[in-house]
Amino acid sequence: MEKNLQQNDELQGLEDQEQWILIEIDKLRTKALECLEEDLGLFPERELKRRFLADMDFASSLTNQQIKSIKQKLGTALPGLLPRVIACLGDSDRWTAGRNFHGPGKSLAENETLWECIKPIEDFLVNLMDEYGFPKEEVRYKMPTWFIKHTYMPSIAEKYWQLVHDLEDVRQRKDELQKRLMRDKLSKKWDSA
Repeated sequence: MEKNLQQNDELQGLEDQEQWILIEIDKLRTKALECLEEDLGLFPERELKRRFLADMDFASSLTNQQIKSIKQKLGTALPGLLPRVIACLGDSDRWTAGRNFHGPGKSLAENETLWECIKPIEDFLVNLMDEYGFPKEEVRYKMPTWFIKHTYMPSIAEKYWQLVHDLEDVRQRKDELQKRLMRDKLSKKWDSA
């Protein structure tokens, strides 16, 4: 009987740890979303300008009207696109979908389920660049590595991956304990019949 109480206390402790970790992940999610919303809003024009300046021959071939048209299309599409991307990134289930990662866990992009939310912005840019004949090059949004709103995203990512690791550990220990409790219960059932 005392063993059962001890195991139930242990199970409750693991459940409490799991809830605490989920709350901490949610706090990081909120901070990260503030930064990502700001940076994702700036990314398309920043990326287009970077590519424009990287190829002077191509840049020289675009007329002022074409450049204005590119900027106009950005201004028209982003207000509809960005809220959908941010809503997708805000889905808490995507934040707990992170599992194993290789390396130090320095980017949220290592959680592919989360990072796929950004694909509509990348796809929009690819299509826009194709339309205006930009040189072909893969478009990949990278998590900012500078401070945004007093928040340093690489440090958010490191904390996030540590919490994901802790969450997996707690869930595994909880699962093992639940199986052990069930085996004990079934053993008693067997023994009492």
